[in-house]
Amino acid sequence: MNLWIPLFLEILITGVLLLVPALSRSFPEVAHFGFRRLSDYTPSQRERVFPILRRMVGLLNLAAVLYFGLGIDMQIKYALVDRPRPPAFWTIAIFLISFGAITY
Repeated sequence: MNLWIPLFLEILITGVLLLVPALSRSFPEVAHFGFRRLSDYTPSQRERVFPILRRMVGLLNLAAVLYFGLGIDMQIKYALVDRPRPPAFWTIAIFLISFGAITY
């Protein structure tokens, strides 16, 4: 059961992140770039910003998939071997650093 929860979370996050570019075209006021909304840009500027949005969402999706994949892999390895578990703070640090680097 513990392996299914991260898998379902990964699928949910991937689905939401794949919807962001499509929804931002229909509802530009919900997409934010720093302190500006996508609706603050002119239509010609939006067309130049959409590739950046798609690339950023793709990288976030990649980071999420790698993070959940690492978590599932660690759960399987530590379930098969009798040894103490490593502290989880380093995996959370990697996750936060990668997401911060992508969105910066």
